[in-house]
Parts: sequence; structure tokens; C-alpha cells
Amino acid sequence: LALKPMLNGKDLAGWNTDNAEASKYEITPEGELQVTNGRGILETDASYGDFIMQLDAFVDGDGLNSGVFFRSIPREYANGYESQIHNGYKDNDPTKPTDFGTGAIYRRVAARKVVSKDHEWFTMTLVPAGPHVSVWVNGYQTTDWTDDRPEHDNPRNGLRLKPGTIALQGHDPTTNLRFRNLRIAELPKKLNHGDTENTE
Repeated sequence: LALKPMLNGKDLAGWNTDNAEASKYEITPEGELQVTNGRGILETDASYGDFIMQLDAFVDGDGLNSGVFFRSIPREYANGYESQIHNGYKDNDPTKPTDFGTGAIYRRVAARKVVSKDHEWFTMTLVPAGPHVSVWVNGYQTTDWTDDRPEHDNPRNGLRLKPGTIALQGHDPTTNLRFRNLRIAELPKKLNHGDTENTE
């Protein structure tokens, strides 16, 4: 897929901490990104519109809440679509996610099934393409959603197609997550006659 690394395993180059607030973001000796301590976001310097992104995540706690924001309004706090991270579910039934569930688009569509587990690495694949968003967790498609709202600069109020930043969320004082293998590739823009733009 020609995905490019988003972290260098040494420091936070390429990322912005202006809205980190209470969250603590640090690179571990293993080269992973650890998020602890409280509410905040770590935001990319670059903006992305249509893309494929993959990452591995490890929730070091029970039922902890986090998320991956995308097409966010740059430097505004968590103002984008959110691919949820929450491995809890109700009634011992993984098709009944708690708080939308890992792989959901928070407040828009719940995950079909919670397939990831706390205290285990899982892989998320996120593909926003125009108004359509797909998410896979451990190879299982949890979300297949089209935002059919009228276009709006703010994705909380309508369909945002404009590129925006990607942000990793620290949710509250219980937050303790690790991320690794963050990688991304922008999708070619569609031309009016249906062909794809030559990016070579």
C-alpha cells in the first residue's frame, strides 16, 4: 500500500502538542508512543483528506476510552471525525458495544462488533474516501458508513471533505495506551471523468 511511517520511534517530530493539555505523550524505549495522564490530543502537523491509515494500539487498562480523530480542523481541540477506541461491550455480547465500540465513528455509527481486547495489541485500518468511511479492526470490518449530511467546514455539523489533521486522544486520568506502526498513504484524487490522478 506504500504506507509511510508517521512516527520515527525517537521523538514527536511531525506532531503538534499545543492541545496536549493534561495528556502526557512520550516515546518508550521500544519506540512506541505512550499516552497517559489525562485529557488532551496529539495532532499531526500535516493535513489529510482521503487516505489509508493503519496503526497498532494497546489499551493498558479495562474499558479505557481513546480515539483517532481525522479531517480535524487544525489546532482546534478534537474537532474532527473520531474513530473510537473502546473495547467494552454489554451483556457479554460483543455486538453490543459500550460507547460505540472500537472501530466505530463516534456519535455517528456504532461498531458492528467489538473484536479487539484490552491488554492485547490490535490493528486498526481507517479509510476515509470522500463521504465514505471504512474501518477494520484485526481484519474485521467494523464500520462501513457514508456521511450523507450537507457539506460543512465543521465535521460535527456536517460532511467535511476538506483535509484536516489526525489526532490521538488522551481521554481522562485513567488513559494509558500505546501506539506503534502508525503509517499512512494518501489516496489519489478522483477526476471528473472517473479516472484517477497520476501521482507518479
